Amino acid sequence: MSETANADPLERLEEIKSQVPRAIGGRELGSALDAAVQAVKGADQSISRLGELAEFMPLVRDHLDDLGKDGARGQLANLRGIAQRLENAFDVETLSAATQAVTHQLEPAVVQTDQFVTRGWKEKVEHAFAPTGRLGGVLRQIPETETLGAGMETVFQRAGHLIASVTDATESAEQYSALIAERDHVNKKLDSFGAGEVVVDFLLAVAEQRASLKHVTDHV
Repeated sequence: MSETANADPLERLEEIKSQVPRAIGGRELGSALDAAVQAVKGADQSISRLGELAEFMPLVRDHLDDLGKDGARGQLANLRGIAQRLENAFDVETLSAATQAVTHQLEPAVVQTDQFVTRGWKEKVEHAFAPTGRLGGVLRQIPETETLGAGMETVFQRAGHLIASVTDATESAEQYSALIAERDHVNKKLDSFGAGEVVVDFLLAVAEQRASLKHVTDHV
């Protein structure tokens, strides 16, 4: 018969009593881990969106104003802090606090980051194509350039569809480059009307609302 079986019942009870806190602690830690896992699963959509935004960030960085840059940096730092809290959690208390951060702070931070990145992407696309759209609107009123003007407006309309897509950075960058080439090709057609580079620059300056007296040369 084993020594444990021969132990005094009171001694055995004392031994079991000493193990209870550790067992409870293990159960609480397990519950905290389960809660953390569920919180991360619940935030799966936000985490996925964050991945998309991270890929867009290099495309829009130069088109964020100071407020947008500071805001994006602040939200990304917040998101990084949430991830570090999860990574560094070592007991029930720190794990529970990290879980609360995921549950209550992650989604709002991603939403704010989304707004900054989306605004930067819109600014980038409009900066590249809005002047061509405005110029097309002018040229479409002239019988000789009506078709060309309509083509310019079509490029701008397609750029509008591009603004609405902030999901796949690689695909959006490719579409942006293709539209840039198409925009340049359409603008080049002004040469066939004898406009010349100087006149084209003047028309684009007018469309971009940046024309000044220096653009009004004798040739123009």
